[in-house]
Amino acid sequence: MMLSIITINYNNKEGLRCTIESVVNQTCTDYEFIIIDGGSTDGSVDIIKQYENKITYWVSEKDRGIYNAMNKGIAVSKGDYCNFLNSGDTLANNNVLSIVMPQINGKDIYIGNACCMSFSNGQEVFKCIWKSPSEISMKNLFIATPNHQATIIKTKLMKDIGYNESYKILSDFEFFMEALIRRNCKYEKLDITIVKYLLGGTSTQDRKHFNYERNEILHRYLSPRVINDYDSIYTHPSKMIKLTRYNMQFPIACTLSKIALAVISIPFRCIRYTQSMINKLKK
Repeated sequence: MMLSIITINYNNKEGLRCTIESVVNQTCTDYEFIIIDGGSTDGSVDIIKQYENKITYWVSEKDRGIYNAMNKGIAVSKGDYCNFLNSGDTLANNNVLSIVMPQINGKDIYIGNACCMSFSNGQEVFKCIWKSPSEISMKNLFIATPNHQATIIKTKLMKDIGYNESYKILSDFEFFMEALIRRNCKYEKLDITIVKYLLGGTSTQDRKHFNYERNEILHRYLSPRVINDYDSIYTHPSKMIKLTRYNMQFPIACTLSKIALAVISIPFRCIRYTQSMINKLKK
């Protein structure tokens, strides 16, 4: 079983270096490493050449956007499964592939957990674990697109569907709609953190276009009546649904908030208990 790790890069040489080192330092060697560079002018190609003997295939040329570059990577991949680890993203640790690869047993799509981080002036200011769902349903996809960095997909399926290059932000969302909803492909959760990635990608930077593409894709796969039903639940959710959604995506923060609430509530519980005892004595 071989994994094709595909890295897309454009003018991000330091991020690219981090990504490359996280791959070439893996204890597992059952992978090929593909880098598709969009004609960078910042020295990225020099970084690639430093590790050229550990890279299976690379090219540096102009492309028509990130999904065009991703399709180029899919086209040359020869592994049984593909994973996109774009520049700046890193594998969680040097042993993660040794743990993950034995769990790949023929399903179409595997999704693990991802550690998302944010930095300011070189200091980490935010960190959380995105947890992959136990089961994939339309509800999951309506709430959020699966984390593609933590996704391992059959190469045959990737070559068959590919990424729709007419979308600039959410072609991966359309891919999952086609594969998981329309085709009902087999899915399995991997309960392990596979990658670390930085917040602030294209989908978080251009919210207006994000919403436009999302709406167009939903109308391609669902009837307006179904979309309206989901919108009524998830666009203006109740407090319980908001809490459920938050707990699904940030379980560690959820646990910490529960602990904090429990600690804060101790004095109030003591006051209520004391008051009840006083009332009993008065009787």
